[in-house]
Amino acid sequence: MIRLAICDSRSKARTTLRQAMGQLANEAGLSPYAIGLFPSVSDAFHAFRERRAGFCSLMLCSMDTQDAENLELLAQFKKELPDTKLVLVSSAATAAMTAYRVRADGFILMTGNAGEFAKAMSAQLARLGNHQRQTITLKTKMGIEVLDADSILFAETSNAGPVIHLANGSHVETRGALQALYDQMAHDERFAKAGGSFIVNLNNVRSAGKTSLVFPDGSVIILPIRARKPLQDALAAYRDR
Repeated sequence: MIRLAICDSRSKARTTLRQAMGQLANEAGLSPYAIGLFPSVSDAFHAFRERRAGFCSLMLCSMDTQDAENLELLAQFKKELPDTKLVLVSSAATAAMTAYRVRADGFILMTGNAGEFAKAMSAQLARLGNHQRQTITLKTKMGIEVLDADSILFAETSNAGPVIHLANGSHVETRGALQALYDQMAHDERFAKAGGSFIVNLNNVRSAGKTSLVFPDGSVIILPIRARKPLQDALAAYRDR
């Protein structure tokens, strides 16, 4: 599910942007999709935090009605939810510097020309489409969750069910057995199962010893004895592909 969000304090502007984005999303082949409408950055941020990373693919935010507090929230938004693309829109060219400061993924100058806006947004949606092909949809204890495949470090068994560890330090609790989780991920060549204890993102292994793996965040896992050679072979094959 492609999820787009629009943030603008003006109800009419939200409706207009929703119609335009819906048409462009269909033309970009990103259907089915859902569009969320938010009157403020704080409302959007609260919703995204509750639903976790992956809930929204792209947020289109108007800069013409934002105050200093909301600008601080936008910077925090990008820091906490780096996988959600943030595109700022404004009728003032000077707002481009604000987009740079909050580390937005894009900026669109509203000139009143519908054709130019459509062209700019189509380019953003095309990049989003490429990004979406690198996501994985999983069944978790919160329901259906869309995760950026690159953000997954590893998954491990626990008494409550498999736990997925993410690059931002957070984790996602899933249902069922580790094998059931792997069955949902096995289509992606970067994931390998290490015995009955771990699923590893081979792309995120920083270093590999004879008995352990180290990840970019400093996490270390000790591999089960029988899984060590198969995992090392899988890692070597993945890096030599």
